[in-house]
Amino acid sequence: MKLIYGLIFSLKSFVLKLSPVDWKEGFLNYRTSKYKLNFYETGTGLKFFMNTDVNAVNVCELLQRIYRDVCDYNL
Repeated sequence: MKLIYGLIFSLKSFVLKLSPVDWKEGFLNYRTSKYKLNFYETGTGLKFFMNTDVNAVNVCELLQRIYRDVCDYNL
């Protein structure tokens, strides 16, 4: 988990430094030939990661839905 967190932290920082504009969404995913790592960060800083097939779509929406469902469940 620490390795994944360090990877995401570094990629997020790298993307923000390279972006020519203030990029609101930031880093969302990266893809290799074998998998795609998807990332969603809530406004409070809670981070969700999901490894998927390289052809997976709408994973960010799925992660947002998971977060909403967890929050609704706890209320």
